[in-house]
Amino acid sequence: MNIKYLSIISSIGGIIFLYTLSLFAQIPIIDIEQIGDYDGKTVTTNGTVIEYYTTSYGSQLITIQQNNSTLILFMENPVNIQKGDLVQATGTVQQYQNDWELIIDKSEKFIILNTWVNNTLDLSDIAKNPTYYVNQNLNVTGYIDLIFDDYFHFIDENNEYMCIVKKPFIKNLTIYTGQQINLKAYLTYDSPQTRYIFKLTSSNHTILPVMENKE
Repeated sequence: MNIKYLSIISSIGGIIFLYTLSLFAQIPIIDIEQIGDYDGKTVTTNGTVIEYYTTSYGSQLITIQQNNSTLILFMENPVNIQKGDLVQATGTVQQYQNDWELIIDKSEKFIILNTWVNNTLDLSDIAKNPTYYVNQNLNVTGYIDLIFDDYFHFIDENNEYMCIVKKPFIKNLTIYTGQQINLKAYLTYDSPQTRYIFKLTSSNHTILPVMENKE
């Protein structure tokens, strides 16, 4: 066979091999605590949104949390999110002022896996690890216990855990002791009183009775 044609065939074969290899190349999915091992590399990770803001340049900084680790996502194009949303992001790892960041150049590389509104928790889930959930929007089921002028006690089914809920003004809202409710609210920590408090601070926050199933 002509050496010229053999060279061409070899080149084409090499291109096909590289293309096939690229199809099987996988972007690693990592935990946030591993981020320092991937400096300069492209990775995928996930976490819960605990903070975000848009810079004066139009970019967006999103802080996500996974277990006890946090990570800043640098978004060139802002996305519509809320605190408490579970998200997945793919980007390039870099260090900025001693903090690790994930640089995301396209909004398509950012996915909302589950919004906080659709993620229903039991109060006992939160009580077992409240520091993880603080400063988040939460969708929680539980029961109303003692009711006072401006707040009420929110308890789990077994009356093992209790949290304060600031009573909002909601038109036609009627609550009573023993009522099971679905609470959409923001969890904060009151340092002077050393206690966690649910507050209804936005239009997405509500108190809805849980309807009992009737046979």
